This record gives sequence, structure tokens and C-alpha cells, in this order.
Amino acid sequence: MSAIIVSQWKTSTAIGLPIAPKKSKSLTPIRAREPVNNSFGRVRGKFPSRKMNRMIHWESQLERDAILIFEFSHGVSAYREQPHTINHFLNERSHRYTPDFELILKSNEVQYVEIKPAEKLLDPVERVRFKNIERHYFRYGFTFWIFQDHQIRQAELLVNLGLMAKYRGMPFSLFERRQLIEKLSKTPQTTFKKVTALLGDPRTTWRLIAEQILFCDLRKIVNEDTKLNIQPKENFDHELFF
Repeated sequence: MSAIIVSQWKTSTAIGLPIAPKKSKSLTPIRAREPVNNSFGRVRGKFPSRKMNRMIHWESQLERDAILIFEFSHGVSAYREQPHTINHFLNERSHRYTPDFELILKSNEVQYVEIKPAEKLLDPVERVRFKNIERHYFRYGFTFWIFQDHQIRQAELLVNLGLMAKYRGMPFSLFERRQLIEKLSKTPQTTFKKVTALLGDPRTTWRLIAEQILFCDLRKIVNEDTKLNIQPKENFDHELFF
């Protein structure tokens, strides 16, 4: 049977299924490999993750966009890149594989994710390879899935998430949060335009959305007429943008 190296930032139950630690964000990340070097037509970089309190490495623009989705999906407790390398068997040969990301959801479910353009999966050899990898993870009680470009490139959502990342800045103190909530609670439902008029700067309005003081539908482009609420919708804490 092929072996799997379980991530070092979680413990396991008696039956071998992973559980997320309460302070996973404070653990030191250990990547299975270092990011690849820049090459012709390929770029890489780092994203300053507030959720993980460190830089997250990405190796393609598609990975960069996926990171935005993981960062702002409230149902994702923690995530990291290149978490481990497994050995799986295909056609009686051993093959090494490193998933792009590991996600720990609020439900404590652990998922392993490959970021891949849909056109790459047209190759029947690749489809067989990833199906075998999926079976391998399933055998050990893990979820494996492929996050494709047409699923990641949700245009309006990515525009909104990009602005949230750009303007969120330093976290508000508890005192600042109380002051803002008290000021905004006089009108539980308002608009982006009205909040901006009240506070004097659209960047501050975006910061309030990023800091989860104000809430709106981020799958639709946010404009002056967008309705903002001081209370989140039902099941907000488990919301996933994928």
C-alpha cells in the first residue's frame, strides 16, 4: 500500500482522520518543497495572508487568485501551500505528488487541492493520474479535488476580494470596532455610498467589509448602490467561495 505523509500542523484521531488544532495559524509552516524559480512565461510571488499571519507562496497567477478565495472564505480556518509529498502507485510504478494547497475547514475537514487550468485536464493521461491521486487520498479519509480556472476566475468576486486585500490594512482595535459598530448600527441596512459619505473615504468602507464589520454579497460587483448590512447572513461563518 502506498504511503502518505500527513501534514505536521494537525493531529490525528484514533481512526486516523485529521482534526484541526485550535491554534493552527500559530504553527510554523513546513513546505514539502520550495517554490519553483521564475521561468519564461511563468511568474511567482507571495501573498501577505492575515489569516495565516505569514507570506503564502504562489507559483502562477491562477494560484494567486485561488489564495484570495481561500483567504476570504470564512469557512476556511487555515490553509497552506505544498503541505506534503505522497507516493502513489499507478501502472505498478510509484509516483511522487505534492498538492498545491491544504485547507482546513471550519468543520475540521481537511482537503487537498490541485490548481489546474481546465485545458490541462483534456489530456487523458492527466485525468487518469489525478483520478488515481483522488483514490489515494480517499483511502486515507481525505478529500482531494481540482480547482479549475473557470471556477477560480469568478470575475466580480475576484475584483471585490482584491479590493478587500488592498484596503484592509491593520486590524481595528476592539475599541475602534465598538465605536464603528455603534455609529453604523443606527442604520442596520445602508448602502456603500451612504457609509462612504458618513466616514469620508471609500477605502474605509472597503476596510469595514474586509474586517467583517459590514457585510454584502461579494459575488456581485460592489458599487455605490450595494446594500451593506451590519449583521452577517445565516451560516456566514461556514461560507465558501468555491
